Amino acid sequence: MNKISIATTTFNDEKTIIPVLEQLLHQTMIPDEIVIADGGSKDRTVEVVENYAKNSAVRIRIISDGKRRNIPKGFNDAIKATCNDWVLVMGTGNSYYDDFIEKMIDTMNQTDALVFYSTIIGSETTKFAHWFNQYFLRGNRVQDLDISNHGMLIHKSVFDQVGYFWEGFVYAGEDLEFSRRIRKKREKAVWVEKAVAYWDTPQNWKDYQKKMKVNAIADWQMEDSQIIWKRCIIQLCVLLLYTIVSIWQPCTLLLLIPVMVATGYKKKTTSIPAIVLGLYNRYLMIWYYVKNRKYAASEHHLPIKYQ
Repeated sequence: MNKISIATTTFNDEKTIIPVLEQLLHQTMIPDEIVIADGGSKDRTVEVVENYAKNSAVRIRIISDGKRRNIPKGFNDAIKATCNDWVLVMGTGNSYYDDFIEKMIDTMNQTDALVFYSTIIGSETTKFAHWFNQYFLRGNRVQDLDISNHGMLIHKSVFDQVGYFWEGFVYAGEDLEFSRRIRKKREKAVWVEKAVAYWDTPQNWKDYQKKMKVNAIADWQMEDSQIIWKRCIIQLCVLLLYTIVSIWQPCTLLLLIPVMVATGYKKKTTSIPAIVLGLYNRYLMIWYYVKNRKYAASEHHLPIKYQ
């Protein structure tokens, strides 16, 4: 049987990293090793992991030199430091079923594919999280949401073919960009439906705003800036036109009903608050695009070799 290494990252996680490790070590199939790249934690994260590793039956290593690592740099360092050919990329901000690793390995043994990715379900501890997940995770049900670093089993040879995560991202976006390269290279990737990763999605308004800012910066770094500006202008023109017409003919407001129905159908949700949040998000993103437009500059943009 192929041995599996886990590659993950940490940053100021002294209070949460032990439950994560406990969860990984109580899987129905445990990994051969766990490699963690620390992002330059200022708390006791590194010390906590090192102490835990001393009494662990599974080899646990933490890469730490005190320097700041962003998420893609952390994943790359952890992946390169693993001893096995198969690496399971996982996030410490997620939780997993006890048979998560087993489901990934079972599927791996049934095909010649070299990339496998999990199902993603958003955690819901608040009403806001429920609304967010309904819209952004399309009803928050078991479905194929494509490759992500929430749970990706990959053979190291794939990195030789498509490259590692691009380390130039300011905050996030590395898994979306990496998945695009996988698809572009026509590398076979298999969705493992029964391997479920629970993602700690925004649970309140503050977390949501932070995520939208991160998404806007990632878009500037990955997408054509002219396309983003064009989209923003079109959306603002539509809003302005609709506002003027609604003032002149108030009955025009009824057009919101089919728009909301169509949006709900597309996002696979019947939650009205979730649909309203999604429609509002279109215009909130314009604000974050404008506010973070400096990241549209060429020095921040994805290099041609990754495109």
